[in-house]
Amino acid sequence: MSRINRRFIAPVFIFSCCFLAVFAFLTTKDTELASSASLANFRPGYIVSDYVLSNYNSMTEAEIQTFLKSKNPCNDTNIAKANNYPHLNYHIKDGHFVCLADELFGEGIEYGGTTGETAAHIIWQAAQDYQINPQALIVLLQKEQGLITDTWPNHRQYRAATGYGCPDTAPCNSEYYGFKNQVRKAAELYRTVLNGGWTNYPLGNNYIQYHPDPGCGGSTVNIENLATSALYRYTPYQPNAGALAAGYGTAACGAYGNRNFYLFFSDWFGDPTAGYNVRLGRTIPDGVYQISAKDDSNKAFDIKGGIVNGMTSGELIVFKTKKEDIKNQTFEVKYNTSSGYYQIFNPTTNLYITMNDNNTVSLETKKTTCSQNWNLERDINGYYSIVSACFNTRINYTSNDKVVVVDSDQGKEQRWKFFEISENTRALENGTYHILSKLNQEYVLEILGNVTPQTTSGSIDLWTKKTLNGNIENQLFDVVYDEVTGYYSITNHLTKLSLDVYNNETTDGTRILAWRKHSGCNQKWLIRQDTDKNYEIISACSGKSLDVAEAVARKGQTIHLWTRHTGDNQRWLFKKFAEEPLSGNYQIVSKLSQSLTLDISGGVTEDTTFGRTIIFKKQHTLAPNQVFNIIYNENTRDYSIKNSLSNLYLSTEGQSGENCTQAVFTAKKDHCSERWAINRDINGNYKIISACSGKAIDLSGGKAISGSKIIIFSNHNGANQNWSLIKK
Repeated sequence: MSRINRRFIAPVFIFSCCFLAVFAFLTTKDTELASSASLANFRPGYIVSDYVLSNYNSMTEAEIQTFLKSKNPCNDTNIAKANNYPHLNYHIKDGHFVCLADELFGEGIEYGGTTGETAAHIIWQAAQDYQINPQALIVLLQKEQGLITDTWPNHRQYRAATGYGCPDTAPCNSEYYGFKNQVRKAAELYRTVLNGGWTNYPLGNNYIQYHPDPGCGGSTVNIENLATSALYRYTPYQPNAGALAAGYGTAACGAYGNRNFYLFFSDWFGDPTAGYNVRLGRTIPDGVYQISAKDDSNKAFDIKGGIVNGMTSGELIVFKTKKEDIKNQTFEVKYNTSSGYYQIFNPTTNLYITMNDNNTVSLETKKTTCSQNWNLERDINGYYSIVSACFNTRINYTSNDKVVVVDSDQGKEQRWKFFEISENTRALENGTYHILSKLNQEYVLEILGNVTPQTTSGSIDLWTKKTLNGNIENQLFDVVYDEVTGYYSITNHLTKLSLDVYNNETTDGTRILAWRKHSGCNQKWLIRQDTDKNYEIISACSGKSLDVAEAVARKGQTIHLWTRHTGDNQRWLFKKFAEEPLSGNYQIVSKLSQSLTLDISGGVTEDTTFGRTIIFKKQHTLAPNQVFNIIYNENTRDYSIKNSLSNLYLSTEGQSGENCTQAVFTAKKDHCSERWAINRDINGNYKIISACSGKAIDLSGGKAISGSKIIIFSNHNGANQNWSLIKK
């Protein structure tokens, strides 16, 4: 955020990780400084509850608009003061400044539109889309730029409205400019952390400074919940004793962002730490899992005594993890979009994990109460807490392997790992694809740098998608499903190098490479389609996902392995490669031997009127009877193949269409006999198929012998019908 804005007198510094930085500030008379809230109950480890930050239905759009107008009626007529700041732009209309409550934000402009969306609508829509409390977004706009109460806001305040993308050490990133962009990015960040995504200060004890200057000191803070962690991802400093004593005022070595969030929220909306029964939203994909303990992966959820026919209840325990016959350790996880919670049940018995009144956990038939509803709260290491929707209590296992629910103590007995059980399901048809990032579909997976058939390894990165006219071979991948294992291989189309997890490691951040093909699980992938028709690419070794580092799409961005979450940096689109029509002069070379090429028997001159096709060894000097112009026919969407010297066309003219008849070259007749489909397979080979008969150009006898006839034969998978097209 720019520091030159007039009226900002106490900026607070922020961090630049993940391209996010925001300053908290104080203003003079334009902002309400007198606080009715007390900081006596301020706890740096619990500034806002998960419930409050997630309460996205706290205000309607109309209520947001009413609130904005109540705080600022937009009636400042002292427009002359704008002349004191010629480097800043203001929206002045009918003799007064237009403030946030009355502003319109249209596409392509920062503010001041005559058509567009109101701030109230943008705030409300972001709240709904990311399930974030609109009150929290209102407070954020106030503590960062004073936009709620500022009677004469300028363009710099709007373009960095929430301070997203404004690091301490560099100018704001213009990619994130714009009021709507800023509000939505802030809401998205809060939701990412609430869903268990990356945060700089995870749950538990963290040393947090009082100020960007390390000399100002700091202290260890126990971050008690994800919502508070989200605030520290935005503003990574805590207020010291002086800042707390000052209310909205300043203090030596003071940082005010998180303090001001607490104060503004308390003054305007009430206690930010109130509430239970938070709905965190979808944090793990629906699926079938083994659920094992964090501290001992050899222990997993189990049904005591195993599965009995007709059972109507059971006891949930932890027991030695099985590798085979795991029906009693198999649990299906399903998210209910209506309730906003998960239900977890054994699919064989159809019994649901249920919290009982005495805080024990059992398996029961389906109920409609909160006792079978759960939040799955992911930590930074990819482990989940299973949190009751009835109370803020968590599933915990005891020393005798019983399962109970207890209050949160951040212990390892309350952390669980979800291992997806692979099913032989096919999400995608085999083919050659561009693999596009959901973050930005202009970026695709590629092997970094140019590749040739001789390339032996490479780094997999994100890069701008090339046009079909460019050298795109390093961005094309053959996706092939194995019916036996249920896994896919993802192999570069040209080099035949496969997507590979470096050194078969399973830790978050492990790089993805292109490597020679082998049978290891680090080259096997599950491909799962989500409800939004995007795909997740999951390693068969670890169950972790292909992930764009820092959740930022840019040239050269690292692709690595990371614990599964719901972020767009783990979502991909597969766009099937459709080649541009062939065009130009080619040699047509047999797949059986790269030294043999299609030829017109006896050679040709400009006066040649007929010729028979043969396969013949390549000439040291390019012979005109071995060069053919491939022409795409737009109307019929097929090709003509012409010898450039004689102007004769490859044809089945005069042939019966029976197998083994020889292909010929004749004068143009505009008939299907001289039109061909040219189809490329995933290995880069071509078939040349008659538009009349559907039969293919074939090497007679299937032997690579110079002088052999080229015949028409029924389409099959033999190499004698495969050709390479070498452009000349």
